[in-house]
Amino acid sequence: MNRGQLRELLRSAYLDDTAEPYLWGDDLLDGFIEEAQQEAAIRSRSLVDTQELPLVAGQGSYTLAAATLDITRFRVLGAGSLERTSLEELDESGSWEQRQGRPTHFAFTSTQFSGDGVLIAYPAPGSASTATLTIQRLPVALADDNSEPELPAHQHLFLLDWAAFRAFSLRDSDAEDQVRATQHASAFADVFGDRLDATAMRKRAEKRPRRTRINTAWR
Repeated sequence: MNRGQLRELLRSAYLDDTAEPYLWGDDLLDGFIEEAQQEAAIRSRSLVDTQELPLVAGQGSYTLAAATLDITRFRVLGAGSLERTSLEELDESGSWEQRQGRPTHFAFTSTQFSGDGVLIAYPAPGSASTATLTIQRLPVALADDNSEPELPAHQHLFLLDWAAFRAFSLRDSDAEDQVRATQHASAFADVFGDRLDATAMRKRAEKRPRRTRINTAWR
């Protein structure tokens, strides 16, 4: 369904707001629908892409677009997949920023709410190469009423639960309905999961079956 169809269904089936003047304007509802698809992607991590990243000799830090939520695989041509680590573990290993060689680990810090994400290849590559990244990302914003959410089609209707939650949460004597807001928020979470805070999301991203021991013998 496109944005225009979603908005009309939101009015008729969720908000009972089909007679003008509307309680909720089109622009406001469009904003809630956009917010819904972004929130759904953050919770479900269902948008997955691959992209190539040129690795520069001696450069260990790379900037990725703010839409990147996480890196789930980092594969270097001819060297296989890198193991995941964290900045904390790298710091424990000593002066890791100065080490160069064949990358064996990667760390990623997502800062999609305040700028671009930072990807670390450790040690910094000793020669130029190409990496293939598997990424989880945010959806492209809906440009107009003909635009469709990038999420799978079977999830589109469930986006309206978030939009209805936001609409009924407005501090307005006519629009506010906290009981219905809570019901729609719960229905949205049933499909896309609960929203984790920044610390929990980082820990989930860095969770591995076992602790990776960093090689401190690089010279």
